Amino acid sequence: MPRRKFEATQDGKEKNVHPEPLGTGVCDNKLFYAERIKTLRTAAGVTQAELASRLGLTRTAVVNWEQGRSRPDISNIPVLCQALNIPISHLFFSTGSDTGLDSTETHLIQSYRNMNDKHQRFIVKMADELEEMDAPVKMPAPRFRLLSLPYAEDAVAAGVGTDSFEASCSQCYVHDTPKMREADILFHVNGDSMEPTYPDGCTVMVRKSSEVNTGDIGIFSVDGTLFIKEYQPDGLHSINPAYPPLLSKKFGEIRAIGRVIGMMEDDDFASETEIKYFQSQK
Repeated sequence: MPRRKFEATQDGKEKNVHPEPLGTGVCDNKLFYAERIKTLRTAAGVTQAELASRLGLTRTAVVNWEQGRSRPDISNIPVLCQALNIPISHLFFSTGSDTGLDSTETHLIQSYRNMNDKHQRFIVKMADELEEMDAPVKMPAPRFRLLSLPYAEDAVAAGVGTDSFEASCSQCYVHDTPKMREADILFHVNGDSMEPTYPDGCTVMVRKSSEVNTGDIGIFSVDGTLFIKEYQPDGLHSINPAYPPLLSKKFGEIRAIGRVIGMMEDDDFASETEIKYFQSQK
């Protein structure tokens, strides 16, 4: 003999009912109601207590619906849909709005589910290929370029002989720019004789040349010592007026090493990270 069961009424009280025969339709499926009511209530942002209040029921009645212990009375359906702000048809037939899908997406999913395994695999493969075609084309990253230039380890005008300064250079990485491509070697300036244009401690870019023009700033060898000076017909001059010129008649041979083409800025030098990345590209 089937056991007796209880079902919530509109006022939330439970009443003794006779067992129902198992139905085959949606209206007879308590689990269907449980899933739909919970999904739609959550999508509407309504709590169980709020929904029960709008329906004039106790919260227990809504809990029983959502746990599949009972289903709404037919007279509650219109009020329930109104409380959830949905049409009655939406309670029984999902439109996809509560799942985040539009009608086209819902139709595609349903069509896929109706296919056999072979056709489903074909659709998945085609979808992957189409998605790959729509993906933005990834262009290869441009190669990061640096230049390696010799950097004289001893400062200009610090008593370095011309016969050995190139041998004592270290290699320095700098950013690849048109100006840097003109340079052959870098020198560190020692002293303030060329201030304010070339201050003490700065680094200058030098283009090697045995000839310089009047007014050019260059690197010169004077009795085996290198100086950064301005060339004039009578000798080498400092920009700072506190320093006297190095006159040709007094010092004899003055030999040009190269012409200064500019002063380095801090961001002209490559960082350790940039150097490592540049070397990894090779």
